[in-house]
Amino acid sequence: MKFIEALTLTAILLATSACSSGGSIQDAYMATAPDGLRTITYGQTDTFYAIVLLAEALASTEVTARWFAVEVGGVEGERQLEETTSTSADAELTFHLSNNMHWPLGLYRVDILLNGELDRSLEFEVQ
Repeated sequence: MKFIEALTLTAILLATSACSSGGSIQDAYMATAPDGLRTITYGQTDTFYAIVLLAEALASTEVTARWFAVEVGGVEGERQLEETTSTSADAELTFHLSNNMHWPLGLYRVDILLNGELDRSLEFEVQ
């Protein structure tokens, strides 16, 4: 009887830790290139890069980047531009957003979600 109780308790603990140990975002920042310098200012022809460093993450950890035009010329109100999701364990993830035309001047943001929950927002500007 005690063996079955111990086995059941072990199974419950393993299931609980697997659900709750989805890792964390150690750091997230905007950059000039995938391996570039940190920045919050871009030109109208630049590609935006968001670098996300995961820690203690399972292979099934989902990180999502949601890109927004917040206050930009020619766009009324805030508008979502794109959403990209990657599944990874401990890693450095690189998200990017490019445009075939010139970016309108103004304020932009990328929201970084960890397993569907907003973890942080990074604002940047096109000048």
